[in-house]
Amino acid sequence: MNTRIVIVEIPNGEGVTVLGAIADSVKEVLEMEPDAIAPPPVMGACVNTDFLRGIGKADGRFILILDIAKVLGSDEVLSLGEVSASVEGLEPAS
Repeated sequence: MNTRIVIVEIPNGEGVTVLGAIADSVKEVLEMEPDAIAPPPVMGACVNTDFLRGIGKADGRFILILDIAKVLGSDEVLSLGEVSASVEGLEPAS
């Protein structure tokens, strides 16, 4: 198995929530310029593109870019921010 932790930054009302997500495997990490990312395509009523931030192209391949905040849902992202704030406020054990 090729399990990895993928670090994502999710914008919130007070800044950014940093989150580690476990992935079964990671094939490749790409860095794309914002102008290389097009809006999600319209694929008709049978395909839901609500969770896509956009689509990019690299080495002749199309790359679907997820909107992680929408994938997790706003309630989950807010909960993560609250947990993070409470953990940061804890005193280290002596």
